[in-house]
Amino acid sequence: MAGVTLKAVHKSYGKVHAVRGVDLEIPDRAFTVLVGPSGCGKSTMLRMIAGLEEISAGTIAIGERVVNDVRPKDRDVAMVFQNYALYPHMSVFDNVAFGLRMRKTPEKEVKRRVGEAAELLGIGELLERQPKQLSGGQRQRVAMGRALVRDAKVYLFDEPLSNLDAQLRDEMRTEIKRLHQELKRTMIYVTHDQVEAMTLADRIVLLRAGVIEQEGKPLELYERPQSRFVAGFIGSPSMNFVPVALAKTNDGLGVQLPGGATLPVPPQRASGLGGRSQILLGIRPEHLHHQRGVEVPGGFGKLRVTVEVVEPTGANTLINFHLGPNSLIVRLDGYSSAQPGDQLDLLVDMNRAVLIDPETERVL
Repeated sequence: MAGVTLKAVHKSYGKVHAVRGVDLEIPDRAFTVLVGPSGCGKSTMLRMIAGLEEISAGTIAIGERVVNDVRPKDRDVAMVFQNYALYPHMSVFDNVAFGLRMRKTPEKEVKRRVGEAAELLGIGELLERQPKQLSGGQRQRVAMGRALVRDAKVYLFDEPLSNLDAQLRDEMRTEIKRLHQELKRTMIYVTHDQVEAMTLADRIVLLRAGVIEQEGKPLELYERPQSRFVAGFIGSPSMNFVPVALAKTNDGLGVQLPGGATLPVPPQRASGLGGRSQILLGIRPEHLHHQRGVEVPGGFGKLRVTVEVVEPTGANTLINFHLGPNSLIVRLDGYSSAQPGDQLDLLVDMNRAVLIDPETERVL
C-alpha cells in the first residue's frame, strides 16, 4: 500500500496555468475525493498522478518513490474512466482479464483474480456476455473489475458515475464505498458532484482555479468553511448569502437584514468582527426552522417571510422567499402545507451561521 504526495506541482498548457503549485498529502488507505467546478484542475491532477500527463514543475511520489519520470504502466496504479473504455468485441471476462494477460500473468492466476473481482462486484453471472448486452451500471462494474484485478497500490477514479442515471449513481456510490471498506486501498476519486464527495470521502480536497481552496473531512468543510466559495459549494441546496449591516442591540451585537429584521450574533462570534459595519451572512437552508412555539432558543433569531415558491421533495419541502433583492431557500423537515403568498415564521440558527468579509470573501 502507499500514500501519494504532491509537492509544488504545476501544470501549464501553453498560457493556461491549470494547476498552480499544489501541495497535497494523500494518506495511505484513505478515500480522497478531488472535487470542484469544471476547469478547476481536478482531472488534470489525477492524470498527472497516473502518468497520463507530464507535470510542468514539482514532484509526485507514490509511497517513498518519486514517479515524475516513471511510465504509467510502471507506477502501480489502476484507473477507472468516465467512459468505461471496454473492448466491444470481447467478453466481460476478457475485458477484465486484458491487463493481466498483457503482463503475461499465468492463466490460472488470471482466472483466480477475475473470479474474485467478479464475486466482489456481483458480476459473476455476466462474465460470458459482451458489453453491448450490459446496462450502464453493469458496464461500470466491469470497468472497476478491470482495475481491481491489478492489485495496485493506488486506485484512481475519474468521474466514473457521470454517465449513469440518478438511481444507478446512488447504487454505485454505495458499491464504491463498500469496496474501499473491504479492500482498504488508497483511492483517489474525481467528481464535480459535491454530494458524491460528501458521501464517499474520508477526506475532501476542494479545488478552485488550479489551487486547493480547502481540504479536510467532509463535515469539516460543511461546518467550518474557510471561504464563501467553500461555503457555497458544499451543501445541497447551497448556502444562502445575504449582505447585512452590523448593529448594536440591547443584548450585544446583531445583524440587520434587508427589510429591517435584526438577528443576534452569539457573543462568542462577535469578537472576530472587529470594527466592521457590513458583512456577508451565510445561512444554510437546513439551519432555518419553522417556528412552532413562542420560545426562541439561545443564539436563534426570528424572521417572518412571504412564501413565493414551494418545492415538495417527499421527506423535505423547499420554500423560496426574498429578503430585499436576495433570493433564499429554507428546507423544512417533513410535509408543509405552506402555499405561495403565505406568511411563514422562521427561526434562524445564528450559532451555525457563517460570517464572511465581503472584500476578501474569507470567513471571519
